[in-house]
Amino acid sequence: MMIPNQNPDGMDLVVENYKKYKDTKYEGASLPGVYHKYVGHDNNRDYVSLTQSDTRAVARVYNLDWFPQVMIEKHQMGSTGIRYFVPPAHDPIAENVDAELWTWTGTFGTNMLRDLTNEGLAGVGQKTIYDDYWPGSTETCLWKNVIGMLTEAASAKEASPIYIEPGELQASGKGLSEYEKSINFPLPWPGGWWRLGDIIKLEIASTFSIIKTASLLKNDILKFRNDICKREVEKEELNLRIIMSSPGSRMIKVSLSVWLSL
Repeated sequence: MMIPNQNPDGMDLVVENYKKYKDTKYEGASLPGVYHKYVGHDNNRDYVSLTQSDTRAVARVYNLDWFPQVMIEKHQMGSTGIRYFVPPAHDPIAENVDAELWTWTGTFGTNMLRDLTNEGLAGVGQKTIYDDYWPGSTETCLWKNVIGMLTEAASAKEASPIYIEPGELQASGKGLSEYEKSINFPLPWPGGWWRLGDIIKLEIASTFSIIKTASLLKNDILKFRNDICKREVEKEELNLRIIMSSPGSRMIKVSLSVWLSL
């Protein structure tokens, strides 16, 4: 299942603005407005409160209709840091997410780092910039026992190429003190022209890496999903027993008895 764009109206605004000013001194300038009429910058932050119909439609796919074992959200970021961020995230992480879900994001992310580096795609890093203390966006699927992850690609100037001098490249955020070769950034990008085509290469390669990992570890992933769902049910049953044994819980007992019989 692939959702190519979560905010098509906003994308139309960006594309129309780009085409309007292409080949002028304003080519690639930021959109002089917001991408979303009601939630401003984008609807990415709406996946906890679900106030918008478009975010509810996407959330319905992974929470109710499809319920995948693995889910990836692909974003873009600034232009002067690493070229591509892959999981796992940097600390801190959300404490109310099962520990094994975090280890699975590391498995997928490390395989992405290896596969992309093996293809000669430089500038891929992990455990830097982004933490997962608030797993918002579609990563709220983590709370539904889905292996949810994020990637971030360095941006071009909308669809126009940009030239980045080596001296402009810098480490930013957490997990990478300098823009230098390191254990979580083994093949730095040296600088030069950065194009939309470079982003597409990274997105295609990372997608195939995710599919390959999911295929090779299919049985392990399915067993994990079964085990974690059983654990969550057992925890909830324990919570219900505690509630039902508490003083003054007669009405709660009646309601829970009806619910448990469904």
